[in-house]
Amino acid sequence: MQINNVGPISDATILLKPLTILIGAQPAVKTAVMYALAALVDWLAASPLKSDYAKQAADQVSALPASYLQPFFGSEVQGRVNSQILATAADFQGSLDEHSTPPEWVYLPRERLGIDLSGTGRAVNGPIGNYQTFVKQNWVPEQGNWPSILRSFSQLQAKETRTVYGFERFLRTRGAGTWLFYEEPELALHPVDQVSMAQLQYQLFQQGVRQVVATDSDYYLKALINEVLAARLAGDEVSQQIIVYDCSAGKVRPCLQVFQEGVVDSFDDVTNAVNQRYYQLYDQLDDSEWD
Repeated sequence: MQINNVGPISDATILLKPLTILIGAQPAVKTAVMYALAALVDWLAASPLKSDYAKQAADQVSALPASYLQPFFGSEVQGRVNSQILATAADFQGSLDEHSTPPEWVYLPRERLGIDLSGTGRAVNGPIGNYQTFVKQNWVPEQGNWPSILRSFSQLQAKETRTVYGFERFLRTRGAGTWLFYEEPELALHPVDQVSMAQLQYQLFQQGVRQVVATDSDYYLKALINEVLAARLAGDEVSQQIIVYDCSAGKVRPCLQVFQEGVVDSFDDVTNAVNQRYYQLYDQLDDSEWD
């Protein structure tokens, strides 16, 4: 799909795969991509296709008015010229047929720690409204009864529990074929738990849950890369079903070599700079003590 003049994005082409990961230093760009992909899946869920599925989907998606995007982007599409999502029949080829069922989607926004779940939020089909509706409809008041896949998180504190609450609800109530949009799954989690989260989401990917994830975590991304490399070692080349995009400098660029040796430095420049300053300061302290 192509995204034009939406939020901070003037022009971006996105290939959606069963697991799509967004990284980079510009949260607004990552969120805009997430919202645009959610808008596409929301449209697919609400639009019955009767024949010539790929062409029909492409024609209708490309004709979506800016007003359709407003529940997702709010004022970010107001006053913009030609705010739109574009697609061709070839983009849908092989993914839509007469047996297709409308996709369910759940959006876990990065604002989840501060959202008042008793309020109405944005329109229901917008990401925040979708989250509120989802967690309220799937509210289960029992304590300490975590799904086995999330057992490692059972000792989390209140703030951390809130960040994974929607994910836990998702595991209880949704399965293969569902779309999960997850902004910053590492939010408020210790690095050990960030690694566990990456491993859990990789298991969901293997079980047929389609995911779009935006992350700022070096631990999360490298843990995911390790899972892909372990699968490759076992003879399963899953990297063709995963795509990583770098959302930096106002652009959305595919990281085509992220699963190749030596190309895991998406955050290493920051880590190296911090470590370099640390050792420089200690060297200076040592020198001053000898003076």
